[in-house]
Amino acid sequence: MTTRRSIIGLSCAALILAGAAACARVGEMHEVNKSIPLDGAQSIEADLRMNAGELRLRGGAPGIMEGRFETNVERWKPEVQYSLEGGRGRLSVEQPRRNELSWGRARNIWDVRLNDDLPLDLRARFGAGEARLELGTLNIRDLNLRMGVGDLTLDLAGYDQESFRGRLKGGIGHASIYLPRDVGVRVTVHGGLGSIDAVGFNVDGRVYTNDAYDKSRTTIKLDIDAGIGSLDLRLR
Repeated sequence: MTTRRSIIGLSCAALILAGAAACARVGEMHEVNKSIPLDGAQSIEADLRMNAGELRLRGGAPGIMEGRFETNVERWKPEVQYSLEGGRGRLSVEQPRRNELSWGRARNIWDVRLNDDLPLDLRARFGAGEARLELGTLNIRDLNLRMGVGDLTLDLAGYDQESFRGRLKGGIGHASIYLPRDVGVRVTVHGGLGSIDAVGFNVDGRVYTNDAYDKSRTTIKLDIDAGIGSLDLRLR
């Protein structure tokens, strides 16, 4: 947590010196809850964009989405939009795009749950802080993640739905990725990394596969384009 606050504070100072942004005012914590019920959607396209804070994303929503959002920066309250077009639900959860960061004890916490059953195309953009994505129960069709500065935990352990391909573009920080042992997994890493730790994987250059690859009904393929940092791959 201390590291995250330091990153945000230093970034804010740099932006002010450059004349590019002002710092937001920190006040009392406020909580906002959002719920989107089932409405006949046959699939979901979800787009989450968080500039800074703590993000937890998981399954278990009885409807399209259940979200709890807490922040002590008034202007950081997320904008949630949803529409249904031809059986496809389109969900957007976005922190307002303002060129401002904050001094002091800024808090921004999202806890978002999505429906487990509906086929899901998921995009998530995360700027700075900590993100924990527990996606093993979701029915993923496409996954596109972009991370800036901080720590990412991507947990796909237990996933046994349809095959999908995912892309992760990482920035400066650390990523831990948990993958199912009994589902075929292929991870291809591009770009520079401080270190890669892949216990239990078969390694061929920058390609990492598990023993179930090319043997199971379901296959997960991940393409990771990483910057400066470290990556841990784990099987569960």
